[in-house]
Amino acid sequence: MQNVLSLLLIDDDQDEHDLFSFALEKVSPELDVRVYGVNSGKEAFSFLEKSNTPPPEFIFIDHNMPFLSGRDCLQVIRSFPGMESSVCIIYSSAEPRNAHELQSLGASHFFLKPVDLKSFSVILETLLSKQKELPFLIT
Repeated sequence: MQNVLSLLLIDDDQDEHDLFSFALEKVSPELDVRVYGVNSGKEAFSFLEKSNTPPPEFIFIDHNMPFLSGRDCLQVIRSFPGMESSVCIIYSSAEPRNAHELQSLGASHFFLKPVDLKSFSVILETLLSKQKELPFLIT
């Protein structure tokens, strides 16, 4: 039996959710991946509090969200019990001035949002297969 890889995507833009799903299918259609998508930090916290499943292996967080930024969302997520082993990845359309602060708060990686499906697929494939070998800033 194949292990299920779980991912939590936190992004207020539905187009990003769609792009993420398409890119993931392109990367490895045979991989058994369960993607949980939420639209805000508040929804993510609720999901993590109420979920009967183990913590997701990967958490992708949009840095630029209204009400609760990706930075603030990351801080709260890292305070949840059991979340220390999850790989938290922050992404944004522009590199924040405080990118390395995100690393000190518990982000495993940061990347700029790709503009097309092919670029996003390459980033996802790299993250899912080699994330332990990657630098914090992924270009």
